[in-house]
Amino acid sequence: LLQALGPQSVSELLIKLYSHEPHTSVALAGLRYTLTGPDPNVGSTIAAFFIVFYFVFSVQQRKPKYFALFFVSLIPLFLAQGRTVMIGLAICLFGYFWLFSGLRLRYKVFVFIVIISLIFISVNFVPVDYLTGGLSELSRGENASVNVRFQKAFIVIDNFIHSPIIGQGAGLETYGRTENIDSEYLLLLQRHGLIGFVSVVGVILFLMLKAIGYIRFSLS
Repeated sequence: LLQALGPQSVSELLIKLYSHEPHTSVALAGLRYTLTGPDPNVGSTIAAFFIVFYFVFSVQQRKPKYFALFFVSLIPLFLAQGRTVMIGLAICLFGYFWLFSGLRLRYKVFVFIVIISLIFISVNFVPVDYLTGGLSELSRGENASVNVRFQKAFIVIDNFIHSPIIGQGAGLETYGRTENIDSEYLLLLQRHGLIGFVSVVGVILFLMLKAIGYIRFSLS
């Protein structure tokens, strides 16, 4: 918030303290703030932790102060405009709210409508041109970020097919043998094959099942 709303000297100091170029110049122009991350996507991920924390507390404790803090914590995310984080966070919060909140259906509908309304209101007070512009380009099939990811994904899949069991190895993107892509799961397939993919994803699924069991037990 200080990066966006603070005095210019403080804002510039905090932006330059954390971010790297070209993200520093973009943040200084007031387009996408990096928060305490080196780039807006990392900043969005940091903001997501606070959002999840206050969201869970607002659902579990059902106190107005936590709901207010949850709403306030959304603002930094919109300032960073990490689109992937927004999509993933929305899916996770929606699933948690409907499956584990313990609220009656009418309260779920009411709270859901209130949250959506507040989000639409809040975007009028923060710059979200990167987000809205990206959605508009995506609808026309002209989103360069998405198109490049698809192109690289096909290359990664082709590399995986050539070595599906053990993969191509880690850190070989520099030498041109493999392609880097902003997807940890595709990178796992490319670098470590099915062995690495199953090992890592298996641990994640195990932890998810343990977490779901703990949540259900705490609500019973």
